[in-house]
Amino acid sequence: MKKFIFLFAFLILVPLIDAKRYEETEKVSRSILRQGEGEEKVQKLQEVLKEKGYYFSEIDGIFGPETRYAVIAFQKVNKIQVDGIVGPQTWQVLENSRRPSPRYKERGIHIEIDLERQLLFIIKDETIIGISHISSGKPGRETPTGRFEVPNVEKVICKTRNVPWNATLFYPIQIRGAYLIHGFAEKEGGVPLYPASKGCVRVPISISYWLAYYSGIEKGTIVYIY
Repeated sequence: MKKFIFLFAFLILVPLIDAKRYEETEKVSRSILRQGEGEEKVQKLQEVLKEKGYYFSEIDGIFGPETRYAVIAFQKVNKIQVDGIVGPQTWQVLENSRRPSPRYKERGIHIEIDLERQLLFIIKDETIIGISHISSGKPGRETPTGRFEVPNVEKVICKTRNVPWNATLFYPIQIRGAYLIHGFAEKEGGVPLYPASKGCVRVPISISYWLAYYSGIEKGTIVYIY
């Protein structure tokens, strides 16, 4: 009799547990997440974005600017509406997406910057390990194209003193001359969805920090800009 009761309870409870899990998964996949929110669903989003190479900050469950930038980069790569908001379409593509392939083959670490799509890729041994939203040079001050070797990597925060503008450049990586890859603060405009710099390549601050300290980029690293 006890065995019968146990079996009956097992047959009843297991489907209920599975249904509960399915319901929770469906709630996440139907969620619409945007900057300013903070909850368990945001943590799941950050985990997936980090796993796929788009998110470079700590997983904290808060949908801040760095999470929004990661979503924007993902949307650009996958050619869906670029708005930094995670709705049903973005969830669906995110769950089934794969990392793209680099255009160029180099041994070790190299960088590719796609000006048309406003994206930066960090590649290690022909595999993309990081993808970032960027803002390059605006019309009349375009970012140069071609193949470059990094002359210098600054693992510091720099203050510019150029007239008529001042700015804080986070962890700049020199491309050529005064052209840099660098983080740009939110209070100074952040990284917009269009080319807005004076020729440099702006990236989110968390990514500039990761590039300087953890990516393996150093003097002599190859940068392709196209």
